[in-house]
Amino acid sequence: MARYVREWFDLESDLRPFYDLAKREILLQKAVRQFYGLRLIGIPNLFEAQC
Repeated sequence: MARYVREWFDLESDLRPFYDLAKREILLQKAVRQFYGLRLIGIPNLFEAQC
């Protein structure tokens, strides 16, 4: 189960490069402040997406 959660939330990925970019992009600054740390759920395959 832990492996699935890591995959779903892409917990292995380092978000720091994105946050470094977002600091410099005025259009992203507000969203990053409001949703800092938010990770979207990834869908591993088409079958799971249909469920």
